[in-house]
Amino acid sequence: MNRAQRNVAVLAGCQALLLTGNAILIALSPLVGFALAPDKAFATLPVTSYVVATALSTVPASLWMNRYFPDSIRIVANRRRTRPPMEGILLCGHSAAPI
Repeated sequence: MNRAQRNVAVLAGCQALLLTGNAILIALSPLVGFALAPDKAFATLPVTSYVVATALSTVPASLWMNRYFPDSIRIVANRRRTRPPMEGILLCGHSAAPI
């Protein structure tokens, strides 16, 4: 197995573990929260915080990638024929932006 095939296998395994962890988090957190929380209204707080943290970290992560890895981001964006992450986010609200 060459290095590229090994990298693909490792990345596929990591993504499988990540998605499995997400499914377990989404399935079990409300049940555990319901059993442990003194106020049952807070049962879904772990899942809510997970979703909100992911949403809030998306823009800073794209800014960081654009600052430290601008060439590699543009290479991936050009291969997919899309815009770099921050440019796409900034243009989302502008109807005059060409797609």
